Order: sequence, then structure tokens, then C-alpha cells
Amino acid sequence: MNENKKAINAYYGISNTVVAKKEISNKTKMLIFQTVIALIVQYGTESIPLQDKHRSKMTAVEMKYLSRIVG
Repeated sequence: MNENKKAINAYYGISNTVVAKKEISNKTKMLIFQTVIALIVQYGTESIPLQDKHRSKMTAVEMKYLSRIVG
């Protein structure tokens, strides 16, 4: 699933610049997640039939980002 790799790369790309910053509110970080990472993952799933392993990877990407936001 190539889009998962793109989402993970996007996560790491913004994790040090956005997610790690205490000055940026959690609400803004969630907005970034919804507009960048979630859309990349969803775009990739439109072209393939979803299997359980793909859903699991999508959930892992989401949980990794969200756990980093919360702390």
C-alpha cells in the first residue's frame, strides 16, 4: 500500500516541525491530521479493495499521530 508509506512520510515530515511544537494547539494539530495525513491514506484506499491488513495499517498511522499529539 503505497499511500500508507506516503502518509507515514508525511507524518514524519511534519512531526518534528508541527507536532513537537508546544506553541501549536492540539486543535490545529488535529486539523493538520485531517487535511493532510488522513486524506493521503483515504486517497490510496479509493483505488484498491480494502483488506483487514490495510485497515490495520491505516489505524496504526492514525494512532501514531494522535498519540504524539496527546503527549
